[in-house]
Amino acid sequence: MADFKLKINLGETSIELEGEGTLVKEILNDLKETGLGILAKVSTNQNDKASSIDNCNIENNAIINAEETSTESSEYPSLNDLMYNGSIKSESDRIIVFIHYLSSFGQNVVSEIAIKENYQGFNLWKKARSNFKTNIKKLIRAKKISSADNGYILTQKGRDDADAIIFGKPREKEVKKDKANKSAKNNFTNYQNVELNLTREDKAGLIQLYVNKESLNTVDKVLLASHWYKSNRQENIINKDIVFTLLRNANVSITFSIQDALGNAKKKNYYSKTGKAGEYEFSYLGEDYVANKLLT
Repeated sequence: MADFKLKINLGETSIELEGEGTLVKEILNDLKETGLGILAKVSTNQNDKASSIDNCNIENNAIINAEETSTESSEYPSLNDLMYNGSIKSESDRIIVFIHYLSSFGQNVVSEIAIKENYQGFNLWKKARSNFKTNIKKLIRAKKISSADNGYILTQKGRDDADAIIFGKPREKEVKKDKANKSAKNNFTNYQNVELNLTREDKAGLIQLYVNKESLNTVDKVLLASHWYKSNRQENIINKDIVFTLLRNANVSITFSIQDALGNAKKKNYYSKTGKAGEYEFSYLGEDYVANKLLT
């Protein structure tokens, strides 16, 4: 039975010796003197070759990637040209373009410092500084950039927008929701009927006041209501809810903003402000206008 076993690994080469201890030792010495060095050299060469192949693959991949990046970047004009040809007008667009270029065309996160350094490099920072944070927030709200890792990265929407800015392509028109919502809010006002103790005769008089006056503009409708209120209640002070109540009892369609009509009449000095929010005082100019233009 063997009383000694030896296994030698050289890279991918493996040698196993098994037998009597003295014999194994002699064989090992022979290998050292004759064959082991050659085996080691072969193993080393094989490893070097494999390593060389791997390195070659890495280098080739790097070259391919560099070529791809170069091809992509070569499609874009230089950042200098964009900054100096005057084609970019707004700071939001300028930020989008800076991030696009600094991020290898939308691939990487760009720090805020890097964006500011670009501004400073083109001597544009002084102009942009006061609104920089505001414009960044606007771009985030518009979902063109996202915050990430202490910096910003372009979304797909941001990359598309950047390309449109750079190449002068038509840009998708965005609905300004805040403005639209504000407009809708202004067009619908929650009016209240107020108690004016109107009699049947009062209501009949209001209806008669607006007969054959369907073509009246909104200011004129409000002024007529103020005229009636002053003549029949001896009140100069009016507000949107009083006007609303009078117009409703006169069977006048209210598809307009009474508040806006009062404001427009005030611009013509037909009303003056009382100092209390929402209240208007019917002026002598308003009275003369109604008497000479609306009741003749």
